[in-house]
Amino acid sequence: MSTSRRTVSQLFDIPETSQLQNDCISVGNEIAHGRFGSVFVAEVKKEFDVPRVSIRPSLQPPLRQSLSIIQGPPQRQRSRPSNTVYLFEKSKIESEGFDVPLSRQSIAAMERQNGVQRKRSQPLSPINTVRTYNQKLSVSTKPEKVAMKTQIIKKPRDFQETSYAECRIFKALAKLMIKRYCNNFIYMYQWFKSFVNESEHQGDSEQKISFVMEYAEMTFAKRKSISKRELFEMQEVKEIIFQVIWALMIGQKELSFMHNDLHANNIMINKAKKDHYYFNPFDNSAWKTSITVVKICDFGSSRIQVDGEIIGKGQELFDEYVDRLKFCESLQGFNYVQSKTLIEDKKLLTDFKKYLKNIKNTYWGLGDLLYHPFFDSLRVQPKFTKSMSVYSYKFEHPLCPKTDLQTSIL
Repeated sequence: MSTSRRTVSQLFDIPETSQLQNDCISVGNEIAHGRFGSVFVAEVKKEFDVPRVSIRPSLQPPLRQSLSIIQGPPQRQRSRPSNTVYLFEKSKIESEGFDVPLSRQSIAAMERQNGVQRKRSQPLSPINTVRTYNQKLSVSTKPEKVAMKTQIIKKPRDFQETSYAECRIFKALAKLMIKRYCNNFIYMYQWFKSFVNESEHQGDSEQKISFVMEYAEMTFAKRKSISKRELFEMQEVKEIIFQVIWALMIGQKELSFMHNDLHANNIMINKAKKDHYYFNPFDNSAWKTSITVVKICDFGSSRIQVDGEIIGKGQELFDEYVDRLKFCESLQGFNYVQSKTLIEDKKLLTDFKKYLKNIKNTYWGLGDLLYHPFFDSLRVQPKFTKSMSVYSYKFEHPLCPKTDLQTSIL
């Protein structure tokens, strides 16, 4: 694999007039390759323009309409369609603390509202790709890492083609994260189409689509491979499993989501920079993770259901066990857990995997699995402050009765 650095235009055949070429500093090595395309690591400027999704349902056009532009042939003078941009309501953001992807235009509007005077020649403040509305703007100029996935569109005029379906699935999962249900799916910042060979373009029969995505540090498979020298902490094991179960549960309940290829290489792991809290208002239960942040990726084989329409190439009938069993296979090999781990925790892990496979007499859904004794050490009192990263989703389960306790927000 070549180690040379390439520009974004060299890799993706983007015209020199493209704004994305100006945003992207360099493209590094290929880090993954599969049947649906290749993934590269790239560096982009901090002010990299990020698409936004409105939290006001009334402003959202139908998903098909918002992506209808990708059905037709692209224009030669631009490398990606100009998707409609929706801004968040300021009052909604301040009251509920959503994380808002900001662009340079958003920063300028915020500064005008706050009375910040700026000369015309003075550049806008570079910031991280995601920043909470009422936080101070960062002025760091350090490049941001992203992952860039590119693949050939086999049937450009087929709206159900795998590449288009993956784009729509990315957008649907992004809404779950913007609503603060979870933060465990890879986020897509931008997408664009380009010609395989611009100089020999003949119609739209040869196109490729590229996704600019959130970067993750390593796969679950790689973490398992290095566990011989860097042993797992049992707390780390619990956090990884918990976050995958939480994400799958929400995806299934909201979108009838099926990943269909949930092996260890499609589960990404980042080191947590702060604590993350998961809250169920149904019975006032809360869990905390502080070591790892899990991100599920690669939706080329996935399927979802939106307003009765099935999107993706997966099976038509929803089956919640497909991802459970595949994930259970990836849990094999936890042999390198630190020796100080309690024997009781190891027994609970073995018992939990049996419930995950549903080979016990009692049926446990994904929501029920979160209440397994294996996760008891993650349980905390639901006392939150506005600065905390809290993901809240209300779901019923037969194992715990409903309570009338009130959540404490300091």
